[in-house]
Amino acid sequence: MKSKTKFSKKLLPTLDGTGQGYFTQPTISNKQIIFVCENDLWQVPLEGGRAQRLTSSRSETHSPVYSPNGQWIACCTMEEGEHDVYLMESSGGPLQRLTWLNSVTHIVGWSHDGQYIWFRSTH
Repeated sequence: MKSKTKFSKKLLPTLDGTGQGYFTQPTISNKQIIFVCENDLWQVPLEGGRAQRLTSSRSETHSPVYSPNGQWIACCTMEEGEHDVYLMESSGGPLQRLTWLNSVTHIVGWSHDGQYIWFRSTH
């Protein structure tokens, strides 16, 4: 007996208009979706629209997570060597480095009050 599975995939519009790209790790806030595309952070309104690039770097970025109030984004990036935890305003702006572990890190989440960022590390 053969098993049939149907997959439905909706592609997001890309800069070149093809709708084909490398989109990973989406996270949803109250009004926004953040995702990684080609190692940069992008944000798009939950109701749809044009995505805005938040970072522009040559280093690998991953694990973006909004703070509970949606004002901040925690992520991991390799700006200066190995992955470390960084913070930025959800409206954009410079990344602020929070850790100097120089090890593989991944954001797990935030505390409910937004005071702490939970992450795991190989350090």
